[in-house]
Amino acid sequence: MNEAHPVDERTQEALRHLQRATLELIDAARAALDLAEDAVREPAELMRIVAETVAGVSQAAGDLRGRRRSEGHAPPASSAGGPGAGDGAPRPGVERISIG
Repeated sequence: MNEAHPVDERTQEALRHLQRATLELIDAARAALDLAEDAVREPAELMRIVAETVAGVSQAAGDLRGRRRSEGHAPPASSAGGPGAGDGAPRPGVERISIG
């Protein structure tokens, strides 16, 4: 047996693994395309899924806010108006920079 033989076996094994992985990627792409096609053909089902997901995230955020309040964490001074909104008091970790 020469030294090249084990390299050839390893190379062949690596190529077999790559071939199987490539076939798996092709199968995954087909599945994703099937889902995309279903979403285009029946958008109402996709919208239902999106609505349920958004509702779940909203519920989880509300639950988290309730838990934080029950643990004694104060809500922000103003939830409207975006960053920097509120009573004008500096927040920890925020540096106000005057422009103009």
